[in-house]
Amino acid sequence: MMSIKGFKFSLETPLKIKIIRKNQLEADLIDAKSKMDAGKRKLDMLRQEEKKLCSNLEALVNDGIKVKELRVQKMYLDHLAQKIKYQQMENEKLSQRYKELQKKMIKLMKEIDKLEDLKNEKFKEFLKEMEKRELKELEERINYNTSFQGGLMYG
Repeated sequence: MMSIKGFKFSLETPLKIKIIRKNQLEADLIDAKSKMDAGKRKLDMLRQEEKKLCSNLEALVNDGIKVKELRVQKMYLDHLAQKIKYQQMENEKLSQRYKELQKKMIKLMKEIDKLEDLKNEKFKEFLKEMEKRELKELEERINYNTSFQGGLMYG
């Protein structure tokens, strides 16, 4: 559509750069989403493990458990709680990164839309100017042919 000979858009290079950046940002978003989803799955697994351990520990206490074994189970439970807390913090960081990338993408898409709208406006102006030139050339030919013919007929 806009590859008509003679049409030049002065902001074509920045537009192309923004489109390339958009493609990179899309890949970054996919990667960030994948990492965020993996973090959520890991947290879910840790919570399930914690829940299972608590349930098993409760059964062991009811059946009678040695103090030494109880301490070991408690240490492991504390360790799991730390891993869960760490994973929650990691998930928050991953979520923040994803949100930041989304904001960048929205901003970039708006910039691209503005540049493409401007390009379309400039292209329409170019077409109008081209049409005016063609009409002028046509009128000049008609006037020339008319005056030439008139000169032959009445000359």
